[in-house]
Amino acid sequence: MSNIDGFDELSKKLDKISDNAKEMNGTSDMSIDTLFNPEFMKKYTNEEDIVKFVESSELSIKNQVDFNEMIQTKEWDTYVSENTNFSSWHEMLEKALGEHTFKNLFEGF
Repeated sequence: MSNIDGFDELSKKLDKISDNAKEMNGTSDMSIDTLFNPEFMKKYTNEEDIVKFVESSELSIKNQVDFNEMIQTKEWDTYVSENTNFSSWHEMLEKALGEHTFKNLFEGF
């Protein structure tokens, strides 16, 4: 009987993961603060949030357009590699996306 109970529990968990995945499907709009949340920033950088991280760069970033341009430069990659556990912005972004996806996929467990 306990095998059936275990199967039912597993089935419920798989259904929850499926529901979470459906909720995430097609969602790509998220704020940078959500992606690089304080928990992530404290774990992998010397700053407590993404705004302070950007400000600490002392690079010429005054708005979203500047930021979007700067993150494509070698200068930004150098800043990231010197002030985080990552070798590049791309690596940092991939890690943040992975952690965000994992957290949302297994929400409720």
